[in-house]
Amino acid sequence: MGRAYFHVRRSACQTSGQSGLLGSLNRRARHIALQWARVCAMAFLWMVPNAVIVLAKENAGDPVRGEIVFQQCSTCHMLGTNARHRTGPSLNNIVSAPAGRAEGYRYSRAFQKAAEKGLIWDPKTLSAFLASPRKKLPGTKMTFAGLTRETDRRDVIAYLANFTQGAEPMGTSVGFAVSDEILAIEGDIEYGAYLASECTACHRSDGQSNGIPNIVGWEIERFVTTMHAFKYGHRQNTTMQTISSRLGDDEIAALAKYFNMLE
Repeated sequence: MGRAYFHVRRSACQTSGQSGLLGSLNRRARHIALQWARVCAMAFLWMVPNAVIVLAKENAGDPVRGEIVFQQCSTCHMLGTNARHRTGPSLNNIVSAPAGRAEGYRYSRAFQKAAEKGLIWDPKTLSAFLASPRKKLPGTKMTFAGLTRETDRRDVIAYLANFTQGAEPMGTSVGFAVSDEILAIEGDIEYGAYLASECTACHRSDGQSNGIPNIVGWEIERFVTTMHAFKYGHRQNTTMQTISSRLGDDEIAALAKYFNMLE
């Protein structure tokens, strides 16, 4: 397929300066070649052994990056098993939930009125609120100015979804999954420790993040799925895509096992 595509592409380029009917035909040939190349590329991805690649949902956020963006919110809000109310309420189970329902938290009158009117924190509403809390809900006591970048809001919402009952576990990309066969690969911890030096150049092994996601103690499924999402281009990060593209299924499983056992 590559040689045939190159031949058509080169022929089109050689005659791109011609005008009239011949130039039009060359443009048409180039368009057909590009379209055919895309079809073949998609067919190749669907035939990759063991990997089950599902088409991504439009505008899906990245929960791993969302964890980093959420650090701006963590002064006032907590998430997870031991989450408690701070200045703002705990945000567990917030995605698609009715507003003003965190038990034990005293909401502002503006929030109480919104809750009475049936405000639901679906992703669209959450995005509008995160963009400008005071504009979306005048009278709120929330002082945060907002997240102006849409990508930041999508990623934070994807991260919040990981703490909503029934949502995908963190690291399982929306619209992407790997087969049971890959998940069943038993990783070698010692081999994982050997491979991990490239990872720990950025990700700390003591569990601290420092602006880079903490991967210590990740569930194996979460780690394996995330690495394959980078490997097959579902997630966009040049460094992670380069590293994951060099790793085989056994090597990813070994790394997953190693980081899973770290505390």
